[in-house]
Amino acid sequence: MKKIIMLAAILIAASSVAFGQTKSKDANNSVETQIIALEKQAWEAWKNKNRDFVQNYLSDEAFFVYGDGVTDKSQIVKGFGACEIKSYYLNRD
Repeated sequence: MKKIIMLAAILIAASSVAFGQTKSKDANNSVETQIIALEKQAWEAWKNKNRDFVQNYLSDEAFFVYGDGVTDKSQIVKGFGACEIKSYYLNRD
């Protein structure tokens, strides 16, 4: 009798973990979808030289590190659109 109760408890515990994984996967997919959408918006803004988007997109503490130094948010926004982007492709592997 004790073995049956123990087996039932294990099955209940295992099934609750499985249900939790399904919900977590859906939540992660939603976050992933939001991140991909923001990334696409950022590339479109770069192509269209939309500095307002970058000003709002980056946090005030944002910085980029390049081979010749570090730039802060104001420098990033100022230099945004300096190059010509005619098209882009985002590969999602």
